[in-house]
Amino acid sequence: MAETEQSRDTGDIGLIAITSYPKSGNTFLRTLLQAYFTGAVDINRLVNVVPGDSGKHLYQSAIPFQLSDLPSDLIINLRFAANMWSVQNARGIGYPFVKSHWMRTYGSSPAFHPSIFSKVVYIVRHPHDVAASMARHFALSIDQVIAVMTSKNWLLTGESHVAVGPSAVGGWAQNVLSHLSGVDGIPTFVVTYNDLLHRTADTLEKVLRFTGHQEGRISVKKAVELADIKNVRAQEKEYGFIENGKAAEFFTERSITILTYEQAKILYGELSKLPRDLRLGLQ
Repeated sequence: MAETEQSRDTGDIGLIAITSYPKSGNTFLRTLLQAYFTGAVDINRLVNVVPGDSGKHLYQSAIPFQLSDLPSDLIINLRFAANMWSVQNARGIGYPFVKSHWMRTYGSSPAFHPSIFSKVVYIVRHPHDVAASMARHFALSIDQVIAVMTSKNWLLTGESHVAVGPSAVGGWAQNVLSHLSGVDGIPTFVVTYNDLLHRTADTLEKVLRFTGHQEGRISVKKAVELADIKNVRAQEKEYGFIENGKAAEFFTERSITILTYEQAKILYGELSKLPRDLRLGLQ
């Protein structure tokens, strides 16, 4: 018999990061996990199953002064303390998952310490689609987004959302390669956005097997039905989406964005940095 959200006891938690570059399917997987473990989807309560690891309160709790007064290059120094607060939060809600957009390392420091994180699920999406989605989400031009995606050590500050703190995201290829590096020895399961979108049930089952958390309140099939884009769009239309912090809708149907030759060339240059088998999986 599946345990309820209130009664679940995780014991000694090793956090499981659900991580990705922004706009790569992270929220979709979080919604699927919420549906599976609670038997319902409420987009404004995703944090009850998979909270973020970059909430300002997590970082602010580690210092006696305002987070905004801390130079951005010192943010990594608070990462371990913030993650320890995430552990306490996970014990409170009863699930070991945390959402992240962090690179695996920032400078020479690990962003996912093996003493805190036991596993990482990493979602990767074709950079063309990421660029189009980021441009819409952040109200930027494609050229502006490409400049971010090809930069080094980009720090997402969360300025558009009062509750979100800093994330050392980096460039797109930099972020992906950091999670493929195996630098910290934490087991990592790579999920492509294509598999998540087109082979959703099978992909969710694989994620659950990898994490070792396979006992939910409903079937995988039912969870996929509840997390359907039409359902979550209807919720956003009626109640809004508190994690968005934007005027534009967050949950949208996939659309086609035409890039110029030069834009496509730059993004395919980033794609070419990945291993061949992963590149093929993103096509």
